[in-house]
Order: sequence, then structure tokens, then C-alpha cells
Amino acid sequence: MSRVHKASTQKRTIRAVWVDDDNFYLKWLLPEMYKIAGKHLIIKEFNTSTLALIQIRDFPPDIVLTNLIMPQPDGIEFIKLIREFNKQIPIVVVSARFNPKILRDVRNAGANSFFFKKDMNLNILSAKIDILTSGRNHAAAR
Repeated sequence: MSRVHKASTQKRTIRAVWVDDDNFYLKWLLPEMYKIAGKHLIIKEFNTSTLALIQIRDFPPDIVLTNLIMPQPDGIEFIKLIREFNKQIPIVVVSARFNPKILRDVRNAGANSFFFKKDMNLNILSAKIDILTSGRNHAAAR
């Protein structure tokens, strides 16, 4: 299942894919992200990485955000699969699980950044999305 969420306040458009099997978390987080983002933000939400992978391959977004612990493929494998066909797209992990080994595994798989759900500051996440997508705006080129 996927849903598309939109928020707009500026010309710049950032197209994101967010994969998380925790629907409650995304229902809380996404409206808050739109309040903070300060830009035109389009998030296509997926609760399985399998469907998201098809979307990313066929219509590459500007950024991918993903959970780690979810049905197969899990977040680490999902990142590796994306990196097989797209080495450039920024990938941000947002997970409730965190330890040094997980952080190493995430980096080795090819993720650009990691946020711990429990302590996540949405202002910092929004700024990180902005930084990682600057110069990568595919939507503006279409």
C-alpha cells in the first residue's frame, strides 16, 4: 500500500519515498514534517520495501527514507538493493533501533545518514533532507 502526501510553501519541490511499516508513526510524523519543511515536499509512503523498490527503480525520487526493522527485505537489504541500480540517490535511515554495529551496517550498505526515532528532531531531519537533495531536484527538471 502507498499514499502520497503533499505540502507546499515554496517553488522547490523535493520528491521523497518513505518506507516504514509503522503506520502510526508516519501518521504522526508526516503532518509535522510538512509544518517544518518550508518547501514543496511530496512524500510517497510505502509500508513494504518491495513496492517501494519498484517505485524507486521506475521513478527515482530525490531522496529515500527508510526504517530498518520491517518485513523482507529489511532496511539494510533494501539499501543494498537500491545501491545495485542507483548509487547517487540519498538514503536516510530512520529507526527505533540504534547501536554502533547497526550504524556501521547502515553506512556499509550505502546510507547517507541515520536518525534515531526516539530522539529525532524534525527540524534537523528537514535540514538534512534539504542538504542531501540540493542539486538533485529531478522534479524541477521534468
